[in-house]
Amino acid sequence: MKYSLVIAVRVTKPRIPENIRANYEAMEAEKTKYFIAIEKAKMLEKEAETIRIQNIIKAKGDAEVSIIVKEKEINEQESKKRIQEIESKIFFFKF
Repeated sequence: MKYSLVIAVRVTKPRIPENIRANYEAMEAEKTKYFIAIEKAKMLEKEAETIRIQNIIKAKGDAEVSIIVKEKEINEQESKKRIQEIESKIFFFKF
């Protein structure tokens, strides 16, 4: 039995009709537009989420500042009250 050795095989490319090729290219272009639209929607969604998170962080920061300011005002009022109590005790002690 003799074996033959195949060194190379040459296959020619088939000729695709023009209308089929144009249709395929149009479908690929629409597919690309579709994927671009999906990615753009995802990007806009991420940007909206980022803005929402930034607004939440800012609101929390503003709330913390507001709490600190109110505590400061309360402490100042309590200090004024103590000073008045001490001054009234001194006044009554003199007489």
